[in-house]
Amino acid sequence: MDDGTSGPVTSIADVLGSLQDELSRLKSAVAYIDMNKQAAEGVVEAARRLMDKVERLGETVDSLVSKIDGIDFPGRLDKLDATTSSVVLGVQTLQLRLESTERNIKDDATAGRKAHESSLSRALQKTLETLATHRQEVAAEIQQLRTLVYVTLGLAVLGIAATLLSKVLAGG
Repeated sequence: MDDGTSGPVTSIADVLGSLQDELSRLKSAVAYIDMNKQAAEGVVEAARRLMDKVERLGETVDSLVSKIDGIDFPGRLDKLDATTSSVVLGVQTLQLRLESTERNIKDDATAGRKAHESSLSRALQKTLETLATHRQEVAAEIQQLRTLVYVTLGLAVLGIAATLLSKVLAGG
């Protein structure tokens, strides 16, 4: 004999089971999003540390260039000029070579530093763009999850309302 109660009770249990399954999937998705967020924060921190190292390298190169600029080659050559004219000639030749080498070293150091800074800047920019893309994807996933939660809650409310309505109609 069918008293009319097993149908709605079964469908409420089915709806609640479906809702629990959906909530489990939502929890997994939220955990996945949190994991991606932590990974993105790690990448940003690594990029910051790398940028700090680049800045320190630039300071070290600038300090080295300043020290090279601070060497007083002409003063040293004047002291040698007082001793012998033949030594002066040799030292002057050496001075010309050293100045040329110094310019080459400065040029090479400056060019190398600029190339490294440019390369690191491009890599950092690319990383930041990738992070921005991931943030947008995560934001979209969060919005989808919110929508699913609202739909799920709405369906639960409709299911409960339908059950109450059917009981009221059956009782009335």
